[in-house]
Amino acid sequence: GVQTCALPICLRRPARSMELDIATLLLVLVLCNLVMAGALWVAFSEAFHNGLEKWGVSLLLQADSWAMFLIDTLWPGFNAVLAGHTLLCASLTLQAGGLLEFRQRRAALAWLFGPPLALVLVNLGLRVHPPTAAALTNVIQAACCIVIMHVLLTDDRHHRRGTLWLMTTAYLLMLLIFGAHAGFTLGDHELAMLIQPAQWPSVCVLASIVYVVVASFGF
Repeated sequence: GVQTCALPICLRRPARSMELDIATLLLVLVLCNLVMAGALWVAFSEAFHNGLEKWGVSLLLQADSWAMFLIDTLWPGFNAVLAGHTLLCASLTLQAGGLLEFRQRRAALAWLFGPPLALVLVNLGLRVHPPTAAALTNVIQAACCIVIMHVLLTDDRHHRRGTLWLMTTAYLLMLLIFGAHAGFTLGDHELAMLIQPAQWPSVCVLASIVYVVVASFGF
């Protein structure tokens, strides 16, 4: 059967020899988020408004989320996955909120807290069926990416067109990762043949690094 895991990106490897590589990539991803958050703070500390504070916090939340996945990768019994999911989802809603604030609009509290709460409830309610819970988790996070892309594409007056499309592409990349993993988790055999379990974790983490850097520079 198809290997499944509770992560939004499947980081548990079938081969122990890959553990160090994935752990190292995850550590790089954590550091990327921290560096980008620090760079924003240093560059705009005198004018940390218009969504920048939300974006900076989102990067810190993402650093924490990837750290949770790193912990789960090294010590699977630690059960840090749900915390990682929730933090990653919360970071996406904050990024949407930051983009809206940059456009002089306000994000509803229901948007900022609704998806992470829904994610937690789904995982708690479907504990007896982990593949379904993992797939729905990916669907929720994919929906967050779609909302962000909608925000980017419906009001392009505040970003240069090239920057806008770079950011949209970054979120499209994450959308594809979440969508592919949802199908992969539910046992889509065509995806299983296309994406070998040994290759998938590295692809996911590398794509996430690209997303963090491109989206943050674009903002």
